[in-house]
Amino acid sequence: MKSVKRIGIPEQSWCNKYARTVLKLKGLKKSQISQGLERQVSGSLKSFSTIYRAVAFDIDGTLTKRNSPEIDDKMSEVIAFLLLRGVPVLLISGRGRKSCRVAAESIARKTKLSEWYLRRLRCITHNGLIMLSTPTHSPGAFLREETVLSDPLAKIDEIHTLLCQSLSSLDLEQIPESTLEPCTGDMDPHSIRIAIGRSAQQRDEVVKVVKKILKQCDLKLHRPRIQTGSYGKVHSLDISHANKIRALKRYAYEIGVSLDQILRIGDQGQEGGNDYDLLNSFSGFSVSLLSNKPTCCLPILSDDLRTQLFGSKATRTLLERIMLFPRLSISKSHRVARIEALRSFEKIALQRSRIETQTVEQRLRVRLRYLLDDQHGSSLLSHLDASDIFDPHSGGVRLKDWELDEFGDTHPALMLFGLVEPRYKNYRSPKQKWCMFTDTSILMRGPNYYYPLVRRESEISKQEYLVLCLEFMTKRVARF
Repeated sequence: MKSVKRIGIPEQSWCNKYARTVLKLKGLKKSQISQGLERQVSGSLKSFSTIYRAVAFDIDGTLTKRNSPEIDDKMSEVIAFLLLRGVPVLLISGRGRKSCRVAAESIARKTKLSEWYLRRLRCITHNGLIMLSTPTHSPGAFLREETVLSDPLAKIDEIHTLLCQSLSSLDLEQIPESTLEPCTGDMDPHSIRIAIGRSAQQRDEVVKVVKKILKQCDLKLHRPRIQTGSYGKVHSLDISHANKIRALKRYAYEIGVSLDQILRIGDQGQEGGNDYDLLNSFSGFSVSLLSNKPTCCLPILSDDLRTQLFGSKATRTLLERIMLFPRLSISKSHRVARIEALRSFEKIALQRSRIETQTVEQRLRVRLRYLLDDQHGSSLLSHLDASDIFDPHSGGVRLKDWELDEFGDTHPALMLFGLVEPRYKNYRSPKQKWCMFTDTSILMRGPNYYYPLVRRESEISKQEYLVLCLEFMTKRVARF
């Protein structure tokens, strides 16, 4: 297991054991599991050697608390962690636009992420019908940009009329309504949604009625899909050409990655389930129900590879085992469109960065007037540049050689960084490990700044690191 967590590519023995458990969980008896089938499943576990560029989550049953439509706090933290790392996150659900926005806003509120990070979060609603995104230059308009991903329904007026007539006898709490929920009351041409506030059994009765009506309309090649879903106490049924996997392909194209580079996590992966198409791949993992296909819709197993994990614990465990890194370049298919967008964004970013740099430098000048002696002169401060103090490559604090020449042996900076020896000019190693020498100046950044990178994993101790930080900050407060 260590090889999986640290390197991302599992050993063959780990794959074999994982494959055996997968086959058992998918309902195959021991007598039915041949060595050939086990090798096939084991060889297909490239799920743990693929580099993923984005993550797609189903919402209900995956991100929500048990038997509740509310987002789990732990899953909100997981999504925040991904967004902060620059990983695009997609919420793909059977929920409507309003309910999806409520879920996304709940995540934003709980994690308190900046709106600039939240731009990486998108939603696909109604099982693949509409994509909600945030405009690039207006991060405050959270998920207000809407794109329809499906073709219009043929004979929608006829279908809608027959549904209203047939379902009136079933005593439903709600009648068929447009998926886009238009304020004007006009019907949207892309889909019909039926919301049932009673039971899944009654929803199954509605499905039978809908199938009869679709046959009666004689749609032939243009026959729409019937997709079911549920969140909280609401059971829904969608009639449209929408499809989660088709919508995911559109999303993959927009962010410039291949479909298999999107990690997919859901809970209804069984045949006929709401997430079956979504998880029907080696990139698909289920935190609950599984399909019978041995090489797709994989379970998430415990560390001993004997039992299946569920819910938020399963998702967190999976993210520790796979390799997940955002894209660092633009694909050829997106280069022309993206370059134009990047040019305008670069112009805005350049102006903003210069304004912020000027503000920081002005504050530094004011503060340094109180820290430096008169012999350093105000004329130096008026020409101060941020790179005089901070190294532009590492962000470390600099002290130039000529500045050290003017410092006395008891200057607070020398005491703070352990440069109290008069022979420091000969570039002896400083006593403190918070700084290091360079050929042209002293860069106040050393091994302790890169603590996790200069210690083995077995030696890393948060307690030890906190002691070092406390020691450094105590000196700073005492000297300044």
